[in-house]
Amino acid sequence: MNGRRRARSVAGLLILGMLALPAPVHAVPEPQWQLSAGTVGATVTLSRDGKPAITARHGRTTVVEPSALGLRTPDVDLSTGLRFAGRTDRRISERYTTTSGRRRAHVAEANETTLRFTKHGYRLDLIVRVATDGVAYRYAVRGPSWVTVLSEASEFAVPTSADAFLLPYDNGRNDYESIHFHKPIVTSSLYSLGTNTANHSMLDYEPYCSSYHRHVSGKWLDPPEVTVAHTVDRRFHCWIDIIDRLSPVACKTDGILRREAPDVLDKGWVKSGNRMDLTAAHYRQLRAYFERTLLTARLHRAVAKAYFGYRIYARGSSHRTPELTRTIQDGLREAKQVAAAIRAYPDKATSGEWNWLVDAAEADKYYARITKGWDRYGGVKVPPPA
Repeated sequence: MNGRRRARSVAGLLILGMLALPAPVHAVPEPQWQLSAGTVGATVTLSRDGKPAITARHGRTTVVEPSALGLRTPDVDLSTGLRFAGRTDRRISERYTTTSGRRRAHVAEANETTLRFTKHGYRLDLIVRVATDGVAYRYAVRGPSWVTVLSEASEFAVPTSADAFLLPYDNGRNDYESIHFHKPIVTSSLYSLGTNTANHSMLDYEPYCSSYHRHVSGKWLDPPEVTVAHTVDRRFHCWIDIIDRLSPVACKTDGILRREAPDVLDKGWVKSGNRMDLTAAHYRQLRAYFERTLLTARLHRAVAKAYFGYRIYARGSSHRTPELTRTIQDGLREAKQVAAAIRAYPDKATSGEWNWLVDAAEADKYYARITKGWDRYGGVKVPPPA
């Protein structure tokens, strides 16, 4: 009997002890708010330490990765330690006019969400607008008195796989008028006669239609014409000569062109149907244009391998590894081959400020400097490729 009582007592203590254990703590998910308009969307999050961030996407593609938000004032840092205080939504349909430009009446339509955050008696409103062609946001600050903004935490974290122009504000003048730094491609390759013919965020010629109505340079030119010099010496009508030819049929009838530039359709500058055509002469000219571009890119790649490798090689014997030597020699070999191809190319092309045949001669100079010794680098020689 006593044995059973002790067993029951021990079991009871174990049960009571288990009941007294604290409940397991589950991680509380960070609050987030989804905003969208068609295939364009944004997500605003608030971390556990109260730091807001925003992400933007187009379809399944993330075009802006999680990027910090917030402002800093002399009295409070409104980029961290924030608490969510409410949300309001509304549909925006605004009309406004401008004093210049071919089209002076404008319509802006978007879904607007205001997220309210608080800290130490201050309120930060994050006002986000999502439209079918982009995402924008701004701040509104409310406090006990006047608010002076010292700085902002706002950033745009662009994916490394995207092409982007980064204009730093802290350039010594505190403005955005800086040299364009782009990565990882030269986006001018996506343009034809002043209009972008592909989506900058992905390989999307169609159904991406903004190239053929929303981003057309002719909307802001009067007359809507562009000029090509360098012996071409022709003026092209932005709508008749370019957009009417290049635009897919669906982009002529999707409604945006009618809404934003109705006079283009009324005047017959853009007509229905597929008007893309290419003569044999045009095809030869276009093919030669791309082939010359490819040869030039290959020449720059080859000379860059040899030149930058040589500068490391010239630093001393400890840097002259077999791999580096092979890299330099590969560059020299490729440069010589491509320079010969440039000279032999049947379509010599017209030349303007830049003449690609001169680059072939310049490549030969780098070959001689590196293999025979360059006085700027102490006459160091790299054995020529076999």
